[in-house]
Amino acid sequence: MKRFSKKAILTTTLSAGLLLAACSTDNDGGNDQVNNTNNAATNTEENVTEVEGNEGNANTDGENNLDGEAQPEDVPNVMDQDPDEPVAIVNGEEIPYSELQAQVGPMQGMMGGEGEEDAEQDAEMQAMMAQMSQQILDQLVVTRLLVQEAEAQGIEADDEMVNQELEELKASFETEEAFQEALEQQQYTEEQIEEEIRDITRVEELLTLAHLEEGAYEVTEEEVQAFYEQMAAQNPEMEEFDTIQPELEEQLEQQAYLEDLRANAEIEILL
Repeated sequence: MKRFSKKAILTTTLSAGLLLAACSTDNDGGNDQVNNTNNAATNTEENVTEVEGNEGNANTDGENNLDGEAQPEDVPNVMDQDPDEPVAIVNGEEIPYSELQAQVGPMQGMMGGEGEEDAEQDAEMQAMMAQMSQQILDQLVVTRLLVQEAEAQGIEADDEMVNQELEELKASFETEEAFQEALEQQQYTEEQIEEEIRDITRVEELLTLAHLEEGAYEVTEEEVQAFYEQMAAQNPEMEEFDTIQPELEEQLEQQAYLEDLRANAEIEILL
């Protein structure tokens, strides 16, 4: 069981393409690195889903919302959209298509692109990419909402920690030149990367719930046990309940907190 992790979020919401570029710089260990990147991306999706919980209380004004009502075949190819146009609006703050495209593009490339399969396979690929686009957009919305709340609470990032995370990202490339080339390919600047790491660090601090009164969110042992059984059904290798009970309680408290944030947010999905 993994908690809402800053490093896990980095893999998906920072720049998946940037990290994939790092993987390609090492031919000998390339396969292992790609596998690690894929695993981290999967963990991100699982962690965000666990923290989000039910999303039915979110206020959405668009035709599609984050509750999965839109079918994948109804979702346009995000790579064909104007990158400057908003794909979602969170409390009045726009998320441009470019942020979603930065995540979807590299993954689409990994999955073989388009036009290489027969009609049935191509339709399956498009449906898969549409579903992935919706999931990634949901993660972007959640992250934006949490960053906004961290700002509202006056939470600041630790400069030393931000610099350490940035150096670790750079170290995944063979050379500084390779890192700069990947930035250029992904149309990122080092300043943007640093700012996103800073946001993620602030979100991690926010989710400790240390800014709230003690006991603001409490869960019963019965609720924790039910949550454990649900997770164990999906993962037979889960640790024993007593070992991870504190982590499960923390996740349920985070989930309740995020549900409240979303219930009071104005979220418009334009995809």
